[in-house]
Amino acid sequence: MALQVDVPAIGGITVADAYVRVSDATVSKGASEWRLSFGVAVYKDATEANSERPQRIPAPDCDRFVCVYDLNSNDNAVAQAYAHLKTLATFTGAVDV
Repeated sequence: MALQVDVPAIGGITVADAYVRVSDATVSKGASEWRLSFGVAVYKDATEANSERPQRIPAPDCDRFVCVYDLNSNDNAVAQAYAHLKTLATFTGAVDV
């Protein structure tokens, strides 16, 4: 699973239709709720992301995220991470790929 969306990169450049993949996800108990912390990797496209030595695109707005983890959801941590990304302004218009 991944998202395809225009991503702001370093230097004010926008990478059109970038391939965005959750790269890691960790669930931990916070003071009052469970938290999901996850990283995101940005690539120019799916072919690059799946290549032998993929080159990530530096995109500081799309690096690390934290949200509430819903223990009662039927979705796993990665699915909840993608769902959270779609609620953020940076990922407006993101499409599942």
